[in-house]
Amino acid sequence: MKPVIGILEALKINDENKPYNNYYKLTNLYVDRIVENGGLPLGIISADDEILNKCDGFLLPGGNRITKDHYKIIEYAIKNNKPLLGICAGMQSLVMYDYLYNECLKNNDNPNYNDLYNKYKELEKNDVSILKKVENHGGDLSSGTMDATLDNIKKSMHNIIINKDSILYSIYNKDLIDVISMHGYGVYNTTGLFIPIAYSDDKVLEAVQYKDKFILGLQFHIELEKDNLIMKNFIEMCKKIIWLNKNYVLV
Repeated sequence: MKPVIGILEALKINDENKPYNNYYKLTNLYVDRIVENGGLPLGIISADDEILNKCDGFLLPGGNRITKDHYKIIEYAIKNNKPLLGICAGMQSLVMYDYLYNECLKNNDNPNYNDLYNKYKELEKNDVSILKKVENHGGDLSSGTMDATLDNIKKSMHNIIINKDSILYSIYNKDLIDVISMHGYGVYNTTGLFIPIAYSDDKVLEAVQYKDKFILGLQFHIELEKDNLIMKNFIEMCKKIIWLNKNYVLV
């Protein structure tokens, strides 16, 4: 049975003067990689429980915003043992969830995604962020002043160093790989729920994982690579979760 992978919409285009320019955008690259590896993609516009219950795993793609739905999907994946893959802004939402959860714990014994989102808006209003501007991780590609053509994207490749006690190392069986990064902002550490597992040479955090689940955040862009080992392992893990939770036979 093919696993259903819920993809949170990456961008909302809103032009009230042009009603047909009012839409959600989902990049085909994520859809293609899921299909190639045996999954069924399902676009998520609103993360209500009925939709989330239909999903066997989740992908939080790159984009330009973090919403309440990011926090709800992360919380749902943790509580229901569903694999999750966060890419670029998707990884940053995992690190923000980690930070906000720790902040909310100071005043609330069991914060939920609503508490985290409210704390996020409070920090945003006070211009507080754990995201820091970085250089040489996409540069003009990240700012939008350079087109993201294949030739330009290749210029943003760099090495990352992988922790040997991590999901990434178990996938690649090596501690140094080349990746494609196109982000203008990054983070340098986590606060508890998520474990740092890969850094770039300049100490920017490039990957995180949840303690004991296949919930993985990547600052780099595996959707640009066909036959990517991380995506293959992600889909395989979703198949295993179907079998464990529903006693289906893997196909």
